[in-house]
Amino acid sequence: MRTRSVSLLLILVAVLVQTTLFSVGGIRPFRVAPDLVMVVTIVAARRLDDDAALLVGFTGGVLIDLLASSLLGWRALTLTLVAYMAVRTRSRFDLGLMSGALVVLVLSFAGVVLLAVVGTLFGQATLTEPDALRRIMLVPGYNFLLAFLVQPIVGRAVEGKQRSRGL
Repeated sequence: MRTRSVSLLLILVAVLVQTTLFSVGGIRPFRVAPDLVMVVTIVAARRLDDDAALLVGFTGGVLIDLLASSLLGWRALTLTLVAYMAVRTRSRFDLGLMSGALVVLVLSFAGVVLLAVVGTLFGQATLTEPDALRRIMLVPGYNFLLAFLVQPIVGRAVEGKQRSRGL
């Protein structure tokens, strides 16, 4: 129960940082912001049990959907699927910091592409935007870099006072 509560708190903090620090007018190198909510979802999902991981992905997506002026459920679906992919791949990779960041890179790429495809299917014009390719290429790279910062924080928060091993 403690890990679920801590994970939901972490996702709430990630949503707040995403919608303030990385919003339009905030930190956006090359006019593209990293997706901190996706990074926290992936990192937390690899440490939680299956139900809690999906809950974290869905909650983060719904909160972003509610705070953005986009299709409700669009990001919730995407982040839930990303959390599912993280759960399915967690036993296949070592839990070190570098391998965890590489998992974030790959799953972020899949998540950004999925977000673009689902958004396009539901009329959000994501793939037809002029900077769609730039976003698809840069967001996973930014998320990869953020993973080195997020993994130890999530690890310590979810596992308590034990020293974190990485993702």
